Amino acid sequence: MNPRQKVTTLAMRITWLALGVVLLMGWSSALAAEPPILGELSGAEKERVAKLLAGAQKEKELAIITNSLDPPFAQVLFKDFQEYYGLPHIRMRHTMKRSGPVISSVRKDISAGQHTFDLLQVGAPDFFHQLMRRNALMKYDSPAYKNFSPDVTGEKKGADGVPGYYISGQVLTFSIAYNTQHVKKEIKTWDDILDPQFKGKIIVADIPQSETVSYSYVGLRKILPRAFFEKVAQMDPMFILATREIVEKLGTGEKWIGFPVSPSQAYIAAKRGAPLKVVIPEGRTIALGYPFGILAKAPNPNTAKLFIDYLHGKRGHLKWITLTAAFSGMKGLQLPPDIVAFRPTWEKLQIIPMDWEEIGTKGLEAWKEEYRQIFYGR
Repeated sequence: MNPRQKVTTLAMRITWLALGVVLLMGWSSALAAEPPILGELSGAEKERVAKLLAGAQKEKELAIITNSLDPPFAQVLFKDFQEYYGLPHIRMRHTMKRSGPVISSVRKDISAGQHTFDLLQVGAPDFFHQLMRRNALMKYDSPAYKNFSPDVTGEKKGADGVPGYYISGQVLTFSIAYNTQHVKKEIKTWDDILDPQFKGKIIVADIPQSETVSYSYVGLRKILPRAFFEKVAQMDPMFILATREIVEKLGTGEKWIGFPVSPSQAYIAAKRGAPLKVVIPEGRTIALGYPFGILAKAPNPNTAKLFIDYLHGKRGHLKWITLTAAFSGMKGLQLPPDIVAFRPTWEKLQIIPMDWEEIGTKGLEAWKEEYRQIFYGR
């Protein structure tokens, strides 16, 4: 072999070696780049998720409008979602408002044909059913929904849900919250708060001002007579709309007892040192769902479906419910001991059956009017 042939042979070997290194690096990168979620799946489900991921690669954001999921919690969940599903390029556009403005924003968006949002979350069952009647929600039956109790999937009259479209992954229950430094006796029943010593020390949620909170009155009237609320009206209560503000005033001792209060908000305040306790008398409560639904003309449908899977899958759901301390109908969910110690578990609740669609807008307005007569008409 002459010198020229040796140089040519050496060059070819170097070329093939370099090509081999490139191929090996590419193969290794491909393995490393597989999202963790795909490593946990197999068969048809892996193919389904891979197809959604391929579609999500062409999308750029996920637009969420909610009246419940606070921005800090949303950021934590979304970051984990990005890592779990291998979608670092997707950004989240998060909009949080009260229930009324959320509903108005979505209505205007649909009427104008703008299709700004992908996901809607709001504790307003009638609005979800209005959207269903307008074919404004996307059909999506996440495989993760099978992990939930019929009380939240629409199979039973508990929290709102429509099979094949949405379930109530997060559930709001309603309790009495009280300051244990000022209320010396243990509150066990609804009648306990009618003790004359509590006159002027009670906060009642300003129910007619919020569609979400209005449903709490409908549920309470299923277990309490009108006469109970008329007696509360004689206790000179303060009226506050936001649960956070109610909890703040209870925590400082400005007021001693509040209802109906979300146990999750009271728990968050208690973790910060507020001397609060909650009770759901006899465990009887309505389960007001805060469903996530995909809007029919969502601009980023693949990412939206994957986020629904994440929120209702075991990893994402445990993180979601632990952050918010909300109630969940997921079967076998193991919550941190401090949450379990603070309020009843889902299994110990007696859910009051509610036909949300039957109540409708007119029915809700009638209950609001009764409330106004009792508390504002004196």
